[in-house]
Amino acid sequence: MKKSENRSMSGVGKLFLTAAVVSASFATMSSAVNAKEMTTMVQLINYKGEKAYFAMYLVNPNGRYEKTLYVSGTEQRWYEEGLPRWWKYKTRAEENVDGITGASTGNGDRLIVKIDIDDAVVDAGYKIRVATSVEDIANTPTDAEFELTSENVRKKLAGNTYVRYVRYKF
Repeated sequence: MKKSENRSMSGVGKLFLTAAVVSASFATMSSAVNAKEMTTMVQLINYKGEKAYFAMYLVNPNGRYEKTLYVSGTEQRWYEEGLPRWWKYKTRAEENVDGITGASTGNGDRLIVKIDIDDAVVDAGYKIRVATSVEDIANTPTDAEFELTSENVRKKLAGNTYVRYVRYKF
């Protein structure tokens, strides 16, 4: 192979590399443009018992599970027993939730989390559901559920069992 042929092949390689970098940049920009950061606060009631585990997840307009947003409680061995409905959805979706988990939340405590949420799900019939569990007391598969709308921003959205209310803002 001549030296000039080698250079032209190298130029083609550079062209493909440049195209790949530009494509990746546009993909990153478009996903960043379509997402917004949502700050969510979950306020628990005062109850007697262990710290609560809960899973916060997105439900589509047909009432079907879409994806996990946050999990309070890091010991995965308790997920299946304490949060069985969510666990079934999570395992079917084969989700890895390691990056979106934190310590369990105590009675009367509040937890504030930042979540990236796709713009397309706001005001589109999607809901956020919070399932809770406290050891030796009870599991509540739908402790809080509310529609993800611009109108609900900053409102106190009531829970049913351990969740006093949930609030969110963008």
